[in-house]
Amino acid sequence: MSTTDHNLKFAYVGLGEMGSAMAQNLANWLTEQHHPTPLIVWNRSSAKAHRLENVKVAETLEEVAKNANVILSCLLNDAAVSDCYNQLFEHLPKSNNTIFCEMSTVAPALTRDLHKRANELGAGYLATPIFGLPPKARAAELTIIKAGDNKLRKIVDPYLIPALGKKSIELGEDVTEALNMKLTGNCMITGFAEVLAEGLTLAAATGVGQDKALAFIEAMYPNTPLVAYAKKMATNDYNQVAFHVGGAKKDVKHIVKLGEDHNLDLKVSKVMLDNLEELEKTKGENIDLTGVVGVVRTKAGLDFDAK
Repeated sequence: MSTTDHNLKFAYVGLGEMGSAMAQNLANWLTEQHHPTPLIVWNRSSAKAHRLENVKVAETLEEVAKNANVILSCLLNDAAVSDCYNQLFEHLPKSNNTIFCEMSTVAPALTRDLHKRANELGAGYLATPIFGLPPKARAAELTIIKAGDNKLRKIVDPYLIPALGKKSIELGEDVTEALNMKLTGNCMITGFAEVLAEGLTLAAATGVGQDKALAFIEAMYPNTPLVAYAKKMATNDYNQVAFHVGGAKKDVKHIVKLGEDHNLDLKVSKVMLDNLEELEKTKGENIDLTGVVGVVRTKAGLDFDAK
């Protein structure tokens, strides 16, 4: 028996690596549950949309706004989120009960503004950012943060877990709490990367060797993302992108600003931001954030890549 509400018509906006995986998982789940309408998908580049299965491709955001009443989105940055929501809000039916689930990592202030505008239009808005890299997205093993109206959450919860993720972090009805939590988590993730880069470089500069430092990390922190990050750094594998330098830089800027708003001087985040900016300037956009180890190595007088 279907567990879905047949009155709900779903859409997914934004089909980057994370969004494509989530959209495909949601489309498959709706199909398995015999939901009467397929997932509507939209992306600025429609080629990505046409690669997905069990979906209906929308050519415009107007089409999305007029034909879906649960719209999920995962977009590149604040500018992309603002642009897409301006169009979605413009084309919402006058009498609507649309629920938005915004999954991007953006500034809390933008989330507050979108929530206010949605409510003024009679729509609902939940902040549902995610933790997890693309492999977790493809496996539907993301951790989903949720903040906003509890009644709306109850409506969308069955479509977030297990369709998209395995766990949730439940916060309050203030939607900015979800972004504060997301940025707090990314503060730790990017901070770990900076500390690992410095530790591996210290090992190399003192003659111990990055391989020995990696062995220490594997022994002390087995089966953790720290090992994966350190391996990428120690083996110069940062051209295999899991967390894009541009996205990391955007997030760390938000983290630093959030700290300043709460009288916190987040020194590690500031150092990481400087290193990410240098990394992007010298190596371009197509590199993983773990490439910061090369920046740290260069500052220490070593070659960018470990031998």
